[in-house]
Amino acid sequence: SLGKVFDMVAERTVLSRQQVGRYGHSATIKIELRNHKEEAVRVKVHEHIPAGADITDCSTTFVRLSATLVEMELAIPADGEATLEYSYKLKRHGVINR
Repeated sequence: SLGKVFDMVAERTVLSRQQVGRYGHSATIKIELRNHKEEAVRVKVHEHIPAGADITDCSTTFVRLSATLVEMELAIPADGEATLEYSYKLKRHGVINR
């Protein structure tokens, strides 16, 4: 069962965003997930990041699905919460870092 809309709650916060050089930037994002179900769940979080950005830190494993999309998976206990935090850095807008 998918449950009711309020069974899962997510809150996304940009903790920091800084200019890097003339055209780039870095950012740190925090996503807090709350599970109001009576059973534990696994949640896949999809986040869009700029093309060419490198993830420099992540509190869980991630998979890059495309140039601009990453997927992170978290286990959330019954009636519990989990926090995901990641940082990325883009050196030059629209240019893939090598």
